Amino acid sequence: MGLLACSPVLNRRIAAFAMVAGAFYTDGSLTEPLFGKGCQPDLAKGMKVPIMEWHGKKDTVIGYDGNNSPAPNTIPVYQWVREWVAREGCVMQGPKVAVWDPYIARFGWNCEREGLNDVVAHYQVTNLGHGWPSTVPLEGSWTDPIDLNATAHMMLFFDEWKLDRILEPYE
Repeated sequence: MGLLACSPVLNRRIAAFAMVAGAFYTDGSLTEPLFGKGCQPDLAKGMKVPIMEWHGKKDTVIGYDGNNSPAPNTIPVYQWVREWVAREGCVMQGPKVAVWDPYIARFGWNCEREGLNDVVAHYQVTNLGHGWPSTVPLEGSWTDPIDLNATAHMMLFFDEWKLDRILEPYE
């Protein structure tokens, strides 16, 4: 999903993006830049690329802090999210918009356009490893159930964004 969101051609064909435990490799970890300098979404005339990202702080496959030793390093998750916030021209809603329990925090950013709330949303799950956030055990999952279901939240997020809403130029 990160590659599609970064593409100036493809990001205009998808209304919103959501990812879980995304791997956003540093330019130095790849033979060509994809997520750093190579990430060039089409944001002409105030257009937006809505992003929802979920990541567990106990992820040992794609580390929240970007340290995947011995595998190639990734951009630290919160840094990658904040880079999207800057690209979008958004402002922080607050340090923690919602806290479900001591382990789940949701960070959200609004953009400086009327009616564009939560253009970028990030769920930081302290006790989650590399797995899909779910309220029920998932077969083959690397992690235990948590108090939120990522799928339900993603579907609500997708419901908020339509291509005609984010593609219309603002005056």
